[in-house]
Amino acid sequence: MSTNTEVQTILVADDDGDTRRLLRWMLEQRGYTVIEAAGGLEAVEAALRGRPDLILMDLVMPMFDGFDAIRKVREHPGLRDVPVVAVTARDMAGTRDKTELADFDHYLSKPFDFLRLNAIIEELFSRCHPRHFADS
Repeated sequence: MSTNTEVQTILVADDDGDTRRLLRWMLEQRGYTVIEAAGGLEAVEAALRGRPDLILMDLVMPMFDGFDAIRKVREHPGLRDVPVVAVTARDMAGTRDKTELADFDHYLSKPFDFLRLNAIIEELFSRCHPRHFADS
């Protein structure tokens, strides 16, 4: 991962192009470099190529969902400690627990609360140790 003096890179993985564009715009306004992926498999490939500092991963994507993608990401030693935020519009009972068991670092519901998203990103970037879940 990047040091604090470098521009940090965030991978946005979501099958909805409007969501990706909105997140890209918001994150670039905050000074981050953004990589986009339209699906889970593409997200894993983009993470391997781009070595992001953080991943925002939609849970519901066709063919290769966020749960499949995080399993693949965590298999790669260079990506194991990259914080991954589960993002979903389906905020159902048990989803948060399932994401924690799947090794996500945080959970965020759509529609986005951008102040909350910024707080999560700042918290994850300021942490020395990944894998701490906090309420959103």
